[in-house]
Amino acid sequence: ELTIPSPPEKQTIVAIPEQVAKAECLWALKCGGSSYSFTSCDKVDKLFQNMFPDSIIASKLSLSHQKVSYTIGYGLGPYFREQTLQEVISTGAYFTLHFDETVTNQSKKQMDLLIRYYSESSGRIAVRFLSALFFGHAYADVVEKQLLATLNEFHLPLQKMLGIAADGPNVNKSIKRKLDAAVKEAGSSTGLVHISFCNLHVIHNAFKAGNALYGQHAVDFTLDIYQWFHLHPARESDYRDIKEALEVEEGSNFIRHVESRWLSLIPAINRVKGQLGVLKKYFIEFLPKADSRSASSERCKRICRVLSDEKNLLEVTIEMDFLESAKSIFDDYLVTLQSESPMVHVLFDSLVDLLKKVMNRFVKPEHVEGKLAHQLIQVDSSQISVQLSDVRLNIGECTRNTMSKLKSARRQKVAILGIRAFFSATTKYLQKNLPLNNPLLKALMILHPEMRTSPSAPTKLRIICRELPCIADNQVDKAVDEWAVYKEEHIPRDWSICSDDEHPRPVDQYWSKVLNMKRLNGKPKFPTLQAVVKCALCIAHGYADTERSLSQNKRLVTKEKVNLSETTLIGMRLVKDAVKNQGNGDPACIPVTPQMLQFARGAHAKYRKAMSEAKEKERLNKLSQEN
Repeated sequence: ELTIPSPPEKQTIVAIPEQVAKAECLWALKCGGSSYSFTSCDKVDKLFQNMFPDSIIASKLSLSHQKVSYTIGYGLGPYFREQTLQEVISTGAYFTLHFDETVTNQSKKQMDLLIRYYSESSGRIAVRFLSALFFGHAYADVVEKQLLATLNEFHLPLQKMLGIAADGPNVNKSIKRKLDAAVKEAGSSTGLVHISFCNLHVIHNAFKAGNALYGQHAVDFTLDIYQWFHLHPARESDYRDIKEALEVEEGSNFIRHVESRWLSLIPAINRVKGQLGVLKKYFIEFLPKADSRSASSERCKRICRVLSDEKNLLEVTIEMDFLESAKSIFDDYLVTLQSESPMVHVLFDSLVDLLKKVMNRFVKPEHVEGKLAHQLIQVDSSQISVQLSDVRLNIGECTRNTMSKLKSARRQKVAILGIRAFFSATTKYLQKNLPLNNPLLKALMILHPEMRTSPSAPTKLRIICRELPCIADNQVDKAVDEWAVYKEEHIPRDWSICSDDEHPRPVDQYWSKVLNMKRLNGKPKFPTLQAVVKCALCIAHGYADTERSLSQNKRLVTKEKVNLSETTLIGMRLVKDAVKNQGNGDPACIPVTPQMLQFARGAHAKYRKAMSEAKEKERLNKLSQEN
């Protein structure tokens, strides 16, 4: 008996609608992931039809700015958020809520919300964009109510909220207190776990505190140079001509440092310091002849007072050299605090190390070497008896070489006193604001692979268990017993160290392997310890994830895109986040699932409903105003 197969044409036609929907979703993912303008989607379907004339799928595409917009805002964005929420809720994961707000080009205060949790699907700590809130006035009461309403809308259990990650303004401290009360009321045994607010801000502000006492002339001079050429193309052109005449290689434009990020001052200073010869030629010789009116301005006079007097220029150069040397102390720690991988296990040690490095520059060794964190905090570095002599003071090699050119011993002494004041103010700020007295932060060091056999590990583990809400008191001993087993395990070195470059692997990767170890009966070897570690890794080590999110908004909401609706903007952020984390930057790597297609198909109905409700609200508002 012959079996006649179905015609292949018929099989293809049946699958066409789903393939078309998939293609439209992929295009929307590309638009969202790459921040394409929605107007670029108009008539793009006809473009694809001309590019692929033999494609049935291309012939059926229907794309426009409106369709791509509502597909992202009401379809794909909610789909990816639902994925995140399902994983957090279904696995019972503890989470940290990241938030901060900024004013966008839409003249709105936009507060981004990110969620940090242990992802069972990847075995890694995940930080995902969740939503955005929009305010007129971001008062603590208003923000707290909005945050709680959003968590309730997403069905995120408050008792699972481990902590918050935000910068340190007083309004955020008030929000923390209010959220802490709400979390305790929801049933959390500990309330919000708090290590500190943003340590990144602390480091920048410590540098700022020192700079207020020494180095301000270099800052003012650098800012004057930037402002002189900024938005003045004629001046920039004249300056380039002088550089060419002096056969100086064409350099980059002068830059302005970000005031909230004081360590960004150094690149701006270096741009100026590398072109002092050209600047003297321009301001002292060229400008008075070419543009006497501009040369008589107050800014130009200030610049010329530095450039025309060798002593003044030398003193400003000393400040520049010193600030560059001082900034080098902080560089490694900025990398740690801005890392996307969890770094809470090295945070305490890094902050102690930072304080020691600053103090070693000007404090006698007996007050620093071998001292514990609580002892370092007690050192009064402003006492001259504690400080090194002028000869032993570490002011940087370039600084000392430049200072040797000062003929006046009095001026050298003034500079040295200023440097002492800088170090003392920076140290005091760090002593006061770094969380070096936090017992939980210190205990979290045992998550480092090298701390596995530390004699103090069991004691520190008990501290972590008491401070975190993840296990009951009667389970603490089980966790300690499991640590004793973990201590004796043979752990392959390549679980913690990359064999290629000898760099440490992310600590969540290491623990994912450890916690997946099984007994001979197939059951987990560390069931109680697993709960503690996964919860502890969710504690944020810094605030950089939120700042990266705000930077995304600046790149997304340009002056040409100020009319983006709030729903579309949130959808775009959710899509960009998914393309980065699920597709490794490539939307083609994101699986188009039946659930995604379902969300995409339902987007139009949700969009029409939202538009209808908006029109009705507008009508009622108009009626109330008339009455």
